[in-house]
Amino acid sequence: MNIANNMNNVDMKNINSIKNINKNGEMTEKELKRLKDACADFEAIFYHIMFQTARKSTGNEGIVKTSRAEEIFTDMFDAEISNEIAQQSKNGIKDMLFNYLTKTMNINKENNEKKIDVKG
Repeated sequence: MNIANNMNNVDMKNINSIKNINKNGEMTEKELKRLKDACADFEAIFYHIMFQTARKSTGNEGIVKTSRAEEIFTDMFDAEISNEIAQQSKNGIKDMLFNYLTKTMNINKENNEKKIDVKG
């Protein structure tokens, strides 16, 4: 599988949420959650690529050759594991990316109607 297939798991609403920032830098709680979800999607893609690369490095030299169905199942399994790791990670890539984006885009998290938990 390739990187384009990994993008099927990404919710484009989350990615487009970055465009919905008010001129004063405030975002609603829903927009902040979408931004956080987009960062988690990015982390999941990173882990999925890492798993694919690790599987390729071990080679497939066995007595029985793997079928295409087994390859698809393994790729789907890796995608699900990647999503779970990304959702449950603490202080991982998603948190660093979220903090970086909120700083560089001057998002004022304190002036929102409801505070959102940035750490998870």
